[in-house]
Amino acid sequence: NLTLNPTNPVRRANVTFTATAVAPGNQPVFVQRYEWEFSDGVVITTTGNTTARAFNNEGIYGCTVRVYTLDGAVGVSRVEFYVD
Repeated sequence: NLTLNPTNPVRRANVTFTATAVAPGNQPVFVQRYEWEFSDGVVITTTGNTTARAFNNEGIYGCTVRVYTLDGAVGVSRVEFYVD
């Protein structure tokens, strides 16, 4: 699952993205890294489940997060949003 806060971002203000990894049967998920790819070409790699950035221009953007687990699984989630 991928969420953003605020849900209605404005230009030049930080937007926080949070990924929540859930395994089948609500088993624990041991994450190695998160790769955040934004539609404007910015890629950020983190070991924590959040990242933040600002957008200089208004328009429609997308963020895809890939969650890599220690056991080799990969989960993907995407969100699209409008920056005012």
